[in-house]
Amino acid sequence: DGGTLKRIDFSHLKSTNTPSFRAKNSSTQTFSSGYVKVQYDSEDWDEGSVFDHSSNYRFTVPSGQAGKYHVTVTTRQDGTSAQGLNYAIVIYKNGSGYRYINTNPSYGGNVERFAANYSETIDLAVNDYLEIYINGSGFVLGAGSGLFMVHKLIGV
Repeated sequence: DGGTLKRIDFSHLKSTNTPSFRAKNSSTQTFSSGYVKVQYDSEDWDEGSVFDHSSNYRFTVPSGQAGKYHVTVTTRQDGTSAQGLNYAIVIYKNGSGYRYINTNPSYGGNVERFAANYSETIDLAVNDYLEIYINGSGFVLGAGSGLFMVHKLIGV
């Protein structure tokens, strides 16, 4: 029709922008010394069934889905965390530390107001997997205060 766009099939766009998921922790998790994996045991969605929220708490790139992925991690301290507690959020890729995000919330008020957010685009191959760890003795992640989200990018 002379180059006139008449409709867009959004169902096609959704099917190509997968896999993606958003997971969170449904209960409080207290961290001791060393690197401890965050237990994201609840999902808001999981297009492609790529996140294991029941045993290993990891995202794995499925067959045929290598590419660029946008990763977002958010943590919010529970009110019982020590004020000004330094802690590190670590993205593990294939079992090794990949990206270290250090926080230093020298905040004198309610620590529940402090959230650490990190996002990055990562190039991933089939069977690569990502996990999130926290290193912070005394850090308390309140129920629903941890978020791990991954979306495959299309067109890049």
